Amino acid sequence: MKPSFNWRTEEESDDWAETSPGNLRPPRRGIRPLIFTLSLVLLAVMVIASLVIRRQNAAIARITDDVTAVFAISQQAATSQDAEIYAQLISPQDRVWYTTQLRLFANGRPLGRASLGLEPVPSAVPTPAITLSPDLRQAELTFAVPYTAVADLGISAPINLKQTAVYRQQNARWLQAPPDETFWGEPTTRQIGMVSLSYPARDAAIALRLGQDLAAELNDLCASLNGGGCPSYLHVPLEFSTDPASLANLTDLTTPVWNGRAYRLPAPTLIGLPTDEVSYLAFYRGLTRRIAQTVRAQVYAPVSLPDQTIQTLCYTSDAPGLRLFTYDLAQDTWTAVLPQTAFRSLTPLPNDQGVLVQELPDIAANRLRLTAVQHTTSTDLINVPDAPSLLRPIGWADTTINNHPHLILQETGDALSTFYRWLDVSACQTAACRPQEVDGYPILSPDGRYTLLVDGVSLYLGDENGRIQQTLGDGFSPFWLDDQTYGFVRFQPQADAMQAMVFANQVTGAEPAVLFTSADLLATVEAKANTGIFPKYVVRSPADPGMLLIAASGIGDLAGNYYIFTYHLNDGLTLHLELDGAPNGNPAWLTPLGIPPFQLSPDGRWLILSKLRETWTFTLHNLARNESKTLTTDYPPYPMRFPYYDWSSDGRWLIIADDGFLRLLAPDYDYQRLIPYEFDACLFAAWSE
Repeated sequence: MKPSFNWRTEEESDDWAETSPGNLRPPRRGIRPLIFTLSLVLLAVMVIASLVIRRQNAAIARITDDVTAVFAISQQAATSQDAEIYAQLISPQDRVWYTTQLRLFANGRPLGRASLGLEPVPSAVPTPAITLSPDLRQAELTFAVPYTAVADLGISAPINLKQTAVYRQQNARWLQAPPDETFWGEPTTRQIGMVSLSYPARDAAIALRLGQDLAAELNDLCASLNGGGCPSYLHVPLEFSTDPASLANLTDLTTPVWNGRAYRLPAPTLIGLPTDEVSYLAFYRGLTRRIAQTVRAQVYAPVSLPDQTIQTLCYTSDAPGLRLFTYDLAQDTWTAVLPQTAFRSLTPLPNDQGVLVQELPDIAANRLRLTAVQHTTSTDLINVPDAPSLLRPIGWADTTINNHPHLILQETGDALSTFYRWLDVSACQTAACRPQEVDGYPILSPDGRYTLLVDGVSLYLGDENGRIQQTLGDGFSPFWLDDQTYGFVRFQPQADAMQAMVFANQVTGAEPAVLFTSADLLATVEAKANTGIFPKYVVRSPADPGMLLIAASGIGDLAGNYYIFTYHLNDGLTLHLELDGAPNGNPAWLTPLGIPPFQLSPDGRWLILSKLRETWTFTLHNLARNESKTLTTDYPPYPMRFPYYDWSSDGRWLIIADDGFLRLLAPDYDYQRLIPYEFDACLFAAWSE
């Protein structure tokens, strides 16, 4: 059989070969268009990217120029103290931050660091380094500011601190603004020796270095002062605050700022970071020198501390009213006394035998409850639920009468009436008692047999119970020279003018004798014509019965001047102080003429006067040497009324309430110890045996 043949033409054969599966491949004409298209796309992307980058760089350059210009104007406003322009360049959205910045500006503290012993060097506005956020709406600026150090820092080389400021775009304007939440990082704590650190993560490196250096310095200090380590109770909590207000709190150049019992300092970034080792040394000394001084005073005193405790009334965050606390000097510890009771006032007992505290009565109640407290032991003296009216202690009739002190209480009657009662405190400690009526403001004779009574402008001689026995006529500011001799001030008409005369008389005498007059006071200051000096307050020295202290005010050309004299029966008048304006006395003590302008230490050596201007200032005057020391406190004039104080019974130690701490002073030795506390505020302070 013949084989079968499948006939195909040549064209058919070629087509079959080209389309067979083993010979398939893409046509060459499809690659070139694709490559060309991809090249065009890539070129377009590159062109667009180049345009975007160019525009972004232009935007960054424009923003950088805008921020730099606003920064320069702000710096110029700070230099020229132009508060109006400066206020327009900071963001008002955060009102607390905004108000703080204005307060810093008013105190010269945008860049001023005087509290650290650093003074800015006048220079051209620096060019800041600027870091923009990804969305280009926030800028972080850093710039170096040159400073010089005060002499006691011991550094003469130039100092540079790198400052940081944040600017944010708001309503198409660039304004300085507070940093966002991520700026500071998480807060961290660390214990290094006796130093407990609290700091933001942003400042971790420099905070740790500061803590290590301070711990080492304090260890060396303790070793040099007492030959050993620091006391076990001594701890130094150091808190670096991110609140810009902490810069404004450093107005006192010698006293640390406390938050509770922790030293509160601005975070290093707020102050400015040191740029080299010399700058760090100035930075460290400026920040820590007050802490070191405070620790030194706790570890070492030039004279033995008194073997006494301190009693004080304080506001706390967890209870209404004032609460009573005792502070132990030796152990640096606070103890609450009668913690469930709210008090109104504290009055030191004579000779540091404790304190009297008056309970805060209920609204519209006339309860009078007085409690004697010594250390942590308390005794109710009087608890009268139906007192005739609201009574309050205003002073002592005398402090040495056969150990029977009489507490004077003022009774608030109608608007024009003032009545007085007194309380024999010693008698109340042994039996039930009530305040006794007296015929005026009483001043007991040294032997307790007589009283001088003041009723308005009238003076009377009374018996030991405060009952009138004899009318003495008009006068004011009575005093006792001895058991039988009293004195007072009286105005007498003299020719064309009125003259004040200070008289003395015996309890059995007929006519008083003149000790000195306002003309004698005027002659002592060698004043010219058209002037006068009138005595306002006279008191006998507790240590020298023959010496009187006189407070007097000028009139005429001397108006506004205030004078303190002494008068000695043997030596006459001596001028001790001339003040600009009258002092502000301690409101815990009150006389018919008002608050006494000064107080004497129990040993009669130190005179203390207080005056409120922008803050409270104390003048401590040594009568024997006729020399004065001045103490400026940070005690706020509002809401507190007065930085209460008390002398120890030996006259060597003074305790003063201040803002966030108590001041313990031994003026004979220029010694001062600061006692911080964790309470909101402490008003009264007194010594207790």
